[in-house]
Amino acid sequence: MTQDVLWMTETYFKDNSILNDNTDWKIVQPIMIMVQDQHIRPILGTALFDEIADQINTNTVTASNTTLLNYYVRKTIIYYVLSELAPALKYRYHNKGIMVRNSENSQPATLEEIQFEISRWKQKAELQAEFTTKYLVQNNTTFPLYYNGNSDYDDVFPNKTNFRSSLYLGGESGDDCKNPNYYA
Repeated sequence: MTQDVLWMTETYFKDNSILNDNTDWKIVQPIMIMVQDQHIRPILGTALFDEIADQINTNTVTASNTTLLNYYVRKTIIYYVLSELAPALKYRYHNKGIMVRNSENSQPATLEEIQFEISRWKQKAELQAEFTTKYLVQNNTTFPLYYNGNSDYDDVFPNKTNFRSSLYLGGESGDDCKNPNYYA
């Protein structure tokens, strides 16, 4: 298991997303690390994920991993961070409870508007994640750890698809919602 390392800089993220330049990076960092762990690790699998994280940490990223990062993975991270970031920017956790941010010069978005933005960015993230998976499958000889590197009991194996639905999509086991075609 590798230590937490950000897969892009603050400047890269802000230059390549809609995030305002004055947004506090201390709010974005933990969300980006969570996105890397919960969304990127299942796309890449543990072995490839750990290899890339180690290379970023030691500043020795290979040419093939640089291509993967720059054209696929970083876009996926940006879209997932934007989907996860919306509630964190509106709501703050304090010792008195959860507070809603307010400003004199602007009006906070409604919960419905926030949910729309979350859904919109999540759809973009899932599509970009699917592009990433297809790229890895097509270039499997360039990324041998994608298929062959996950052998430990606690390893995460790469997703076969990155689209998720909270609807039961049917399957071989009848109407049992515990089958692999059901995602909550």
